[in-house]
Amino acid sequence: MSLDVFECLDYKAYLTDRLDDASRGGGRGSRARLSVAMNCQTAYTAQVLNGPANLSLEQAEAANEFLAHTEEEAEFFLLLVQIARAGSSKLRQRFERKLQLLRENRLMLKNRLGVKQTLSREQQVVYYSIWYYSAIH
Repeated sequence: MSLDVFECLDYKAYLTDRLDDASRGGGRGSRARLSVAMNCQTAYTAQVLNGPANLSLEQAEAANEFLAHTEEEAEFFLLLVQIARAGSSKLRQRFERKLQLLRENRLMLKNRLGVKQTLSREQQVVYYSIWYYSAIH
C-alpha cells in the first residue's frame, strides 16, 4: 500500500514509494517520466531520491503536477521540500510548524469533506421532526 503524502516526514521517501507503486501510476519508467516532467536528467532524479541532493521548488511544483496532487497535497509536498532545503534550524522549525498546522487542519473531518454550511437551528428542528427526511438522506 502506498503512503499518503500527509503521513510522510520526508518527501524523498514519499516520492520513492509513490514512484514504485504500480497501482498509482508508478512502476517501470516512472522515474524517467518524472524527470521529463521536472525538466531534469534522470541521473539527477536518482541523486535526489537516493542521495543528498534536493529538488528545487520549481521541480517540486512540476512533481506536484506529475503526481496529480490536490491543492492541499501540493502545499504539503512543497512544505516537505522546503523543510529538506532549509539552511537553518529556525527556518526548518518555521516550516515544521506550518506542516503541523496543515496536519491538524486535515484531521478535522469537516475540512477534509469540504463541508461549507451547517443547518440553522430552525432547519434542524424541521429536519429531525420527520423520520423520512433522515431516511432519504
